[in-house]
Amino acid sequence: MSTTVVTPQESTVKLSVQHHQQCCGTDVSKKQRGLNREWIEANCRSVDIKEATELLRYPARSGGIAIEGANGQSQLTVRLF
Repeated sequence: MSTTVVTPQESTVKLSVQHHQQCCGTDVSKKQRGLNREWIEANCRSVDIKEATELLRYPARSGGIAIEGANGQSQLTVRLF
């Protein structure tokens, strides 16, 4: 059995730089939330309008951040800026 080590730079590929800053940054004036980086990188990914529409099962107005749990449930946070 082999183990793959993912560096923080590689693991943020699932999230756009802008979404990563929104979730993990600490500047409240820029609507940054200061959430746990490891948790965000493991459970969130950026989605475009097409993927957002598939998740919501109705036409999405924008892309955003998909939060996905281990149980298969997901939640979509639409683009805030």
